[in-house]
Amino acid sequence: MTDPAPLQVKGYDFTPDPLEVGKDGTIEIAFQPTKAYDADKGVTICIEFPVGSGAGDLATADGARNTNPSSTNQHAWDVPSEMTVDQTTATLTCSRSGNWADEERIVLENTTINAAVGTSRITVYRNATNPVILDGPRNVSKGDQAFTFTRLRPDPITVEPDKSTRLVWQLTKPKTAQADYTFEYAGVSTPYGKKSHPKYEAHSWTSQPLNDQAVVFAVTATVNKVQHCQWAQVHVRRGRARTGPLTARGTIGLLAARSQHLLDEVALTGTGDEKKADGLVDGHQQTLSGKEFDAFFSAWTRTAATDGLLIVRCTTRESAGRGKMRLPVTVSGGHRVKTWLITTGTALTLPLATGTGVALGAPVYDGGQRHLTLHWVPFGGYRPLGQ
Repeated sequence: MTDPAPLQVKGYDFTPDPLEVGKDGTIEIAFQPTKAYDADKGVTICIEFPVGSGAGDLATADGARNTNPSSTNQHAWDVPSEMTVDQTTATLTCSRSGNWADEERIVLENTTINAAVGTSRITVYRNATNPVILDGPRNVSKGDQAFTFTRLRPDPITVEPDKSTRLVWQLTKPKTAQADYTFEYAGVSTPYGKKSHPKYEAHSWTSQPLNDQAVVFAVTATVNKVQHCQWAQVHVRRGRARTGPLTARGTIGLLAARSQHLLDEVALTGTGDEKKADGLVDGHQQTLSGKEFDAFFSAWTRTAATDGLLIVRCTTRESAGRGKMRLPVTVSGGHRVKTWLITTGTALTLPLATGTGVALGAPVYDGGQRHLTLHWVPFGGYRPLGQ
């Protein structure tokens, strides 16, 4: 019988995504301890990938030796300065002991990807002498050009009633790959709609005629099973506003459906056991520190009762290097856990369909102070995220 795993793999990040053949790339693997973790015994892990010149190999032997391994907690992890490489495999063996609460990462930087387009794999083991697979083999895509999907904008952003807008964007992808697009849209009185366009070569798309006051479009581009999503809002001059029976006296105002302020400019400070969150949580002033901090974020789960947008934003006045934060955001139904790097002044927008579950993990940052905001914008009326 195998002992319970003392840690789990929370997710992978690749830079660029997918990795680009013939160039250096970075692989980050996120770990978090389980209840079986023993601070005195610690844990040893091995990260392994195949080497060679084939499509199934990640790097040549020299490319693997070029890797600079590190961790996001250098004081706790014992990480070798280079990988162990033989004729078929590159391996990194790391160990850690002591108290451990937050997500931590092993980073493989400057790995030179080989020249063959294809899919390689990464396997994570625990225990060096009697290895047991902890995660994997995990597929790793290698392309001949980085996949980027940026600068989505409506043209025009404001239209006359019964007129369409044209969404335009920029996209780069491997020359041999096809791009698949999904267009989702909804508004206050516009029902949720979805259109899919596989192997779509254009960098623009024309909407249906619009009549609502405002319509939100979420566009997802998929290349080699990798997805990037952007969203944009279009306004209609003198767009219709629908209400039920209304009897009113005096001066009245019509207000748009409000958003749900789950976290509102919550100040995050401190590190390790000194972490602290202070601000409005579900509309109430709260202060969370120490174990309460990790417990709150690790237990945070919600389910969408209607279609809408989940907006995550981090703001800070700190200098560039200390303004960044990693916030694990998991959406149910996907096989890949994505750990988002929230940067200063940038909002992460996730379109959620009805019934979708979303969960957070404890935010990881290096000192300083930042403010975290988490808003839910439901489509078609106010329906909050339910627990």
